[in-house]
Amino acid sequence: MNPPPQQDIQPQKTIIIAAHPDDEILWFSPVLDKADAVVICFLDIPTDPAISEGRRRCISGYPALNVKWLEIEEAGCAGLADWRKPLPTRYGVGIHNRGAACKYRKNFGRLVALLKTILPGYTVIYTHNPWGEYGHEEHVQVYRAVKHVCNELNGEQSIWCPGYVSNRSAALMAYYQSIFQNPSRIFKTGKRVPGLKRLYQKHGCWTWFSDWQWPAEEIFLMDGPGKYEDGLAAGCQTARRLPVQLIMLSE
Repeated sequence: MNPPPQQDIQPQKTIIIAAHPDDEILWFSPVLDKADAVVICFLDIPTDPAISEGRRRCISGYPALNVKWLEIEEAGCAGLADWRKPLPTRYGVGIHNRGAACKYRKNFGRLVALLKTILPGYTVIYTHNPWGEYGHEEHVQVYRAVKHVCNELNGEQSIWCPGYVSNRSAALMAYYQSIFQNPSRIFKTGKRVPGLKRLYQKHGCWTWFSDWQWPAEEIFLMDGPGKYEDGLAAGCQTARRLPVQLIMLSE
């Protein structure tokens, strides 16, 4: 009797989709060396030419990783959501500034169009969580764009998100906590942390706390099925035990 034919097992390909320069090391350091590719979505800040120029200098001095810079201009929306009563939307979260909100929506379209050309072929995706870790509007948007494209690709990719949340973003996390499934993953913090932090600080474009201390281990959560295109996660009233790492921000 002939043995049954063996199914071809496709090798897993891993990609990180990070919003801004320095997000890849802040939130994805444990998988930075494991990833086949890294995508950094935004670059210039219209209101801060010094950081914009510093980020561009970092590109030329960046270590030998397979990094793709999409160079989308930021929408200038940081801090413009109502984080006490956040409004989930198809393109991210509601923004309380007409001009920034318009650019924010346009950037969602740009992200989707670009990610449609990048994500096919990747089976494991690490990207921001839907409450934006500590609460950043463009982190939320990147998650929604990745989720949108993966749904169009029939959801065959697994999406993993950092398990960080802050007192600012906890209300938005409540909308989405029910979509995350077990198992979670715990990795040791990556070895590239000191070098990349120094690179960004050298060029004056490190945007997080200067004395930030990474934990020894970091949690990643597996995103669940579902489109949630209306911005509301089905079953959000259900209590869920979710392993997270808490960041306390001053009000």
